[in-house]
Amino acid sequence: MELVQRFASTEFVRPHAETLIPLVLEIMRTDNEDMGVLALKTFMDMYRNAASRPSMESHIAEFFNLLVDIYSQMPQVVGSLFSTSGAAMKEPDQMSFTKAKASLKLVAELPAAACFIYQGVNQTVLEMFMKGPGRGSEVLDTSVAVSNRFPFPVSTYQKNQFLSLETEPEKTAQTGDEAPIIGSPQSIINKAIFADLLSAQIKVSMFLSCRPCL
Repeated sequence: MELVQRFASTEFVRPHAETLIPLVLEIMRTDNEDMGVLALKTFMDMYRNAASRPSMESHIAEFFNLLVDIYSQMPQVVGSLFSTSGAAMKEPDQMSFTKAKASLKLVAELPAAACFIYQGVNQTVLEMFMKGPGRGSEVLDTSVAVSNRFPFPVSTYQKNQFLSLETEPEKTAQTGDEAPIIGSPQSIINKAIFADLLSAQIKVSMFLSCRPCL
């Protein structure tokens, strides 16, 4: 995957783009965290390559739908990670693998990727996304549709409460007359996972506050 990513922005990839793109999306959907992040970077690099872009347009709606699926399941993912028996409450296990779709590291990379790809996508592709599963069959006015149903729509964030997600240890520590928490709660053992959650939330909030592509 690292080799593919290194060549993704070169002319060498152009003849193979139609074969590689579904593979890259499948890795993001089913493989582990590290492979998922690499696959996302590969997808972006291929999109930067103007020669590969025509082959990619038929897959953009699929990419957007994948992003929506990932963000939609974040409340459950965070709840599982920070539950009593979750990965954040244990010492790091080098033998365990996080699924890419449940990866906070991948989530942190998605806003920039979606914004970059959205800037170059055409109206036809946007309409394909709008008409996707669960999004109704009507074609909406683009200016309204993009604001409300872009892969990072504010309404979806609000429904999923991604930006306001709190871990169970945070909620527990804030009950009673205890002083406000600074940093991560002491009960969280794997601090790296907590840092990944904060990073993902910060990057999403930066995207929503700037939204240069909307």
